Amino acid sequence: MNKKYVVGFIYVSISILAWGTLGSLVDYPLLQQDIYQPGSLGQLTTFLVVGILTTVISIILFKKLPKSFIE
Repeated sequence: MNKKYVVGFIYVSISILAWGTLGSLVDYPLLQQDIYQPGSLGQLTTFLVVGILTTVISIILFKKLPKSFIE
């Protein structure tokens, strides 16, 4: 396994952790205010939107990584 795969694996892992953390931070107040119930379409939509935003931001940031990290 070369450095490129290790960096990619770590980068994707960090992106997934960011998605889960940000999704939960957005989700918690909505659940507390009874905007929607756990397991509802609203909760799915919240995590889906945060997931899409996290993916787009991760792709943009990955392109800005120095080549020395990847190669």
